[in-house]
Amino acid sequence: MSFDFVNGDRVLVRLPLDAGTADIVVGDAITSEGATAGFYIKVDGTSDVICGIAQEIMSSPASNGDSAVLVNTSENAFYRVTAGNGTLVEGMKMESCDVHSDGVSIDVTASATDNILIHDVRTSDSTALVSVVMSFTGVA
Repeated sequence: MSFDFVNGDRVLVRLPLDAGTADIVVGDAITSEGATAGFYIKVDGTSDVICGIAQEIMSSPASNGDSAVLVNTSENAFYRVTAGNGTLVEGMKMESCDVHSDGVSIDVTASATDNILIHDVRTSDSTALVSVVMSFTGVA
């Protein structure tokens, strides 16, 4: 399961892809960490800062900027997601965590960037209702 859109606003932007990104599918977390300046990749490390959630399928480009992916950058969007690391428990409601290194789940044992907010936990299927506090790279 990836970041599965449930409800909320969508603020859609196209972000240019780095040639080193893995192929992207709908629901993948997108980051600028580890990418060439000005370009973006699918999250590939635990605690990467998330810039948005992919809204379309996109193959890795041959060169930086040869393609761009449509990304939801709204902080008012809610997603259903599984825990890729750790066990979700009721006590995690209204707490924050990090993205898992697979880019499609959360790591409830990591708290370095804390840009994923857990609003609700459903222990029956080990999923959480989350929103993402988007983080962007500074211009200087």
